[in-house]
Order: sequence, then C-alpha cells, then structure tokens
Amino acid sequence: MDDCILSVGMEFDSMDAAWDFWKEYGKRMGFGVRKNFLRRSKIDDVEIYRMFTCAKEGQRRINKKRGENSMERWETRCGCEAMLEVVLVREKMKVVVKAFILEHNHELEPPKIRHFLISQREVSAAQGQPNEIANDAGLRPSSTSDLTVMEAGGSRLVGYITEDQKSYLRTRRQRHMQHGEAGAILTYFQKKKMKNSGFFYELQLDSDDRITNIFWADVEMIIDYQYFGDAVMFDTTYRMDEGLRPFGAFTGFNHHRQIVVFGATLLYDKTVDSFAWLFDTFVRCHGGKAPITIFTDQDAAMDKALKLVMTSTRHGLCTWHILQNAIKHLVARSDLLSAFTSCMFSIIDKSDFDNAWASMVSNVGEPHVSTWLDGIYVLRHKWAYCYMKKTFSLSIRSMQLSESLNNDLKAYLKCSTNLRDFFHYFERIVEKKCEGELFADYKSKQKLPNLIMPNSPLMIQLAKIYTPTIFKMMQDEMVEAFAWRLVSRQGPEYILASHANPKLSVKVVFECETEVIECECRLMETNGILCAHVFKVFIIHDVTVMPDKYILSRWTRKARFHTPTLCSDRIILDEDSQTWAGRMMFKVMRNCLLVGRYPGAREKIEDCITKMDEIVQNLLNLYVDQGTTNVHIPEQFADESVKVVKNCDGWRTTQ
Repeated sequence: MDDCILSVGMEFDSMDAAWDFWKEYGKRMGFGVRKNFLRRSKIDDVEIYRMFTCAKEGQRRINKKRGENSMERWETRCGCEAMLEVVLVREKMKVVVKAFILEHNHELEPPKIRHFLISQREVSAAQGQPNEIANDAGLRPSSTSDLTVMEAGGSRLVGYITEDQKSYLRTRRQRHMQHGEAGAILTYFQKKKMKNSGFFYELQLDSDDRITNIFWADVEMIIDYQYFGDAVMFDTTYRMDEGLRPFGAFTGFNHHRQIVVFGATLLYDKTVDSFAWLFDTFVRCHGGKAPITIFTDQDAAMDKALKLVMTSTRHGLCTWHILQNAIKHLVARSDLLSAFTSCMFSIIDKSDFDNAWASMVSNVGEPHVSTWLDGIYVLRHKWAYCYMKKTFSLSIRSMQLSESLNNDLKAYLKCSTNLRDFFHYFERIVEKKCEGELFADYKSKQKLPNLIMPNSPLMIQLAKIYTPTIFKMMQDEMVEAFAWRLVSRQGPEYILASHANPKLSVKVVFECETEVIECECRLMETNGILCAHVFKVFIIHDVTVMPDKYILSRWTRKARFHTPTLCSDRIILDEDSQTWAGRMMFKVMRNCLLVGRYPGAREKIEDCITKMDEIVQNLLNLYVDQGTTNVHIPEQFADESVKVVKNCDGWRTTQ
C-alpha cells in the first residue's frame, strides 16, 4: 500500500471500509490512527461525513481542576495534521475521499514495533473465546499470552499484547457483574437451580435486605453427604477478597479417604447468629441430619452456635491450630511444649492426663502462659486424645486434611477475583475432586492390592471388600497383630501385651457365640476399621471370614451402592438422571389422568405400580450386590418390566 494509491475521489463501499483502509495504511506507514470528526444526516441519521486522523493529532485539553503542570498522564499528541476526509455520495451510495494530508510532524515507527500501536491492537471475537476459556481454567493472562504468541509464530502476528488481554477480560467481568454483586450471586444460583432442581442455596439478609451470608450445595455435595457425612470438617481460614470475607467449606472423607465437599459458605461476619444460621441451613439442606462429629478451629462464636443447633453432634477442635498456638505461647519453654504435646497425643488414660497436666502447670512461672494453659485445659475434652478416643472421627484430628481445598483455591484465586469468577472456579475445584474419586474407583477395579499374607483367607476377603487405601490400613493392623501376645484370658476378656513393651497391655472382649467385640483402643468405634488387638483375637480363634457386623459400608468398594447412613427424605439426582426421571413421571402422570375417572381402570393402574415397586426393589438389590451401575438384568426382570409398562400405557379412556 503506497502513498500514490490514496487519491481524491477514491471510493469505498462504506464508512467502515474507509476506516479499515486508513487503519491498514497507518500500520504500513508506522503511525497510529484515530476516528475524529463525524457528521450525520438530519433526515435519516446516516453518517455523511467522517474525518480520520493520526493518533497524534491535536493537543490534549488542559484539566482545569489539576492545572497546566499536571503530571496525570504523559503527553502523546503533537499536533500532527495527517488526516483523511471522506463523504457519502448518495447518488452512488459510495463513500468518496474528499481530502487528505499524508505528511507527519513526528517520526514514524519502524516495522518491528508497529504492532504496539494502540490502533493496531484488538482482541477479536475469535481470539477472545480461547482467552475466556483459559481464564475460566485458572490460567494467568501472561501464561495464556505466551501460549498465543507461540501458536501465532511471534508477538507481531498476534494482534494484541497482554495488557489488551487483561482489559478484555476485565470488560467481560464488568459485563457479568452489571447487576451488582447481589445480582450476580442470584443469577448464578438461579441458573444452577434451573439446571437441576436439587441444587440448594440460601441467603441471609440483614435489616436493610442486603445479603450478609450465603450457603450453597450442589447435587453431588448433597449425595456425597448421604454416604460420607458422618464426620465433617468445617474450616473458615481462607479469605477470598479484599474485604477479608471468610470462605468456609464443609468437607469430609469418601471411601478412598479423599476430600469431598458437602457445602460451602461466604460469611460477611463471624458472629454467633451468623454461625447459628449457617449450621441450621446446612442441616436443613441435608434433610435434617446432623453429622456425628464435626471438627472446627477454636472459635468461641462457632462453639456457641454448634451447641444451639447441632445438639447431638460431638464437637472436636483442630489439633494443628491448637499446637500452633502452643508453640507461640511456649516457644521459650521447650520442656512445657514437649509436655503439652504428650498430653495432646500420647496419653491414653484420663487420670494419667490429669496427673501429667498438674505436673506441667506446676512448673509454669509466666502469668500469660499460665492463663493460656488454663483456658485450653477447659476445652480438653475437644482435643486431648484420651478424651477423644471414643469419638467417631475417621482419624480426623486436624483440619490440615481440608487445607488441600484451600490450596486449590489459592492456586485459582486472587484478591481481585469477583464473585462470579469465584463460584466458577470453586465449581471446577469440586469437579476435580469428583474426578479424583472416579479415577480411584477405576484403579481399584483394575487390580487388587499386594497382600503381605497372600494365603490368608481373611486378607483375601478384605482386599475384595475394602478400597485399596482402607485395606492397606487394615493390613497394617493385621501385621501389627503379631507384635502382640496373649497374657491371660478370663471368660470373654483377653489381655494382650506388646512384645516390644510388656508393660503396655490392652483388654479385648470377645464373645465367640455372639461375636461381640470391644477393644480398649476404640479403633473400630472411632474409625470403622478393626485394630491389631482384635485381629490378634481373630488369629487365636482362627477366624477366616470377617463378620458382616464389623464391616462399615462407608469404607467399602460398594460404598455408594449401600443405603446411606444419613438418608434424606428428598431424592437427589444428577442432571441426566433427573431428566430421565422427569420424562418417566410425565408418562405415569399422563396415564393416571387418563383413567382417573374410571374406578376399574384405577385399580388396574394401582396394581401395575405396586408390581413396579417390587421390580424396582429387586433391581436395586442387584446393584448393591454387584457394586456397579453396569449390571446385567436377568430376563425375568426385563419381562416383568415390559408387562408393567404395557399395562400402564395400554389403559385409555375407552376402557
């Protein structure tokens, strides 16, 4: 494109075509361009005159509020007179060049930096979509920009720089947040609710009808809670925005001991009322069932709220947070810190704990240390092992286990992240957790774990029943059983002693006829797996098959095919299942409405539905037995199902 090409009378099909020509001309010559003066027809408001100029045209207006010597921005204009004037000729319906000036009063840019000119930089729609996808996936703009440059073959071929990409994404976020924060929240939740009616959310409003606290749980979270919501961790240590708004998550363990999420919350404050509302909403979301045990950090407001709402739930404190506080207070007294750690983790008997504690506090001289120890002693039933050993906990003592969720959030989020992006990122993190469980299920089906005792019928049975992670814990306990010996037996009571430490003994109660087992270590009661001491008694009695009563379904490979321990009155389905169920319900309702006025027909339909209930229950039993959704349905079930469907569809108003 040379200067001689541009001439008076040159024609374009439209004003946009003329602008594209001027922009391309500026790119070739090395100067930025700008749209300047515009005139429209007073009759039909059509553009009839346009002036395109150099980007350095004119002078910046003085900001009177700041004065002439203001340093607000660098000066970019120098009064360059280069320009292109075009007019619309209605007779031809063409845009014609009226005048132009091609001389500049400034130096033109060399080819290697012309792609930096603002008028030449634009994120097109085709380029914007990949950038949006990369942003939604949590990739930083700089990383996405590097990838784009590599794909294009150089930065000059991309058409924009990283700053333009950030501006594009910022504009996108503003567009999504155009109704404000509250509107964005409601829009997101309503879309999720429309997609699946099982989605649960609730907002708490203040006296001015402003949102103060938010709780939500998707269908997968609600389903997971039905199976694995017996022991729950609740952590609010992560702050998601510049306002230091706490983000909290209810988490637990699935049958692979992986973290699963049961619900999430954004809290605007951490008062007793806020926590009471949150815990009550959490329980209602999950059908009125509270967990057996919940672990939190040491928060007085949270403790009071739990006592008000979850009256039957055992409350435990995170030992990691307590230990960090102990280090802060006892850092100058290593002897006290060692004694405190022993009281927390090592002492089994309560009387031994009280003696050790009394001995420890007798050596305290500093008043602030004594005050802290007195305060934490009052809460000993929530953190000391000897007080928590009978609590069903799944070995949860610290909320560090749930910190993996916070780490994932930190990898995706920053202080400037808006609520819409936050919900999207959190949804992706939960999906990754679900994908991790599916992959663990896949691996567990491909091969059985290695057996240390391959000839043991009991170990072979347990390897088939439990997930690999839990079986490894079981097998370790089985191996440790050989480190114990029988000291004495009086009726159903067995006294076992450790080979390594003869002073260490454990009492096990075992009734051969009724198979009642009780062990002082309480591992079965607290974690749902058998301990080494019980395995030792099994060995003594040559038990080769694990009794069903000692198998906790939540740890098994078929955990999701058993009836949930905490079942809700609501039936929660995933999206595909809900679509199918809705279609089937419409068919049944249609037939019921068709025959509703005919008593004889109604009896027939009721008989068919009753028969269908029997078929459904038999099918469910098949799925539980085989522990998979890919079950071969025997012919008798298929035949009966067909008969029922035919009977239901066959009744019409003519009957």
